[in-house]
Amino acid sequence: MLSKNEHLNIGTLVTDPNFPDDGVGMIVGVDPQGNSHHPYQCNDDIYRVHSFVSGHGIWLDKDYVERECILIYSTGKTCY
Repeated sequence: MLSKNEHLNIGTLVTDPNFPDDGVGMIVGVDPQGNSHHPYQCNDDIYRVHSFVSGHGIWLDKDYVERECILIYSTGKTCY
């Protein structure tokens, strides 16, 4: 798990063992403040993950991605 002030970089590949049929996903967006997709509220959904199987993207919680998902390939981490 990364510290509170770090996040995974765009391009990082992850897979979710809770949803194996979703295959591999790529982090395509990072919003450290958690408000770009909900402009009037902040939340912990900071990672925009694109599923290669479904072709859809979804905002996911920082803790969920970093604790529950399996990191396949990392492009590094960034402090903010």
